[in-house]
Amino acid sequence: MNMKITGIIPARYGSTRFPGKPLALLDGRPMLLHVFEHASRSRLLTNLYTATESQKIKEACSSLSIPCLMTDPNHENPTSRLCEAAESIASDLYVMIGGDEPLLTGEDIDLVIQAALDRRKQENGLFVVNAMAPVFSPSEAMDATNIKVVCGENGRGLYTSRIPIPYPKGCLLYTSDAAD
Repeated sequence: MNMKITGIIPARYGSTRFPGKPLALLDGRPMLLHVFEHASRSRLLTNLYTATESQKIKEACSSLSIPCLMTDPNHENPTSRLCEAAESIASDLYVMIGGDEPLLTGEDIDLVIQAALDRRKQENGLFVVNAMAPVFSPSEAMDATNIKVVCGENGRGLYTSRIPIPYPKGCLLYTSDAAD
């Protein structure tokens, strides 16, 4: 059986910390283009789309020949944007690829997909996969730009947060929006 594996790059223009981040230029090209090109090198993805709420991103995708799905602007996180996009695309597995991860390679994505396929053999109902890495230092744990994941014993993600889990009482959390 040939499995259909769809990559979706959630790309929100209206970020509170960095509005327009997917279109920010890196080496003269939009970050989203770097992400798309690297993800396109995956050997296991059969489809790849961007999912956005923004007409500006949709227009940029059109000019860059990136397939784009329009989604509701009221999503609270990339996962809910992916779920909406997935409703319009039949697939056996959906892979969320961070729109702000220009250094993620096709090989990285293939490693995550292969791990998901291996796990899928053990479990029924696997729907979405996402890469994660261990946090090694207190500064990484306290940095709100690093998303933390709490996993069950089986490695399945249970909860995500930008603040440390559990949060150390009496500590000041660093955010890029913090005032003096």
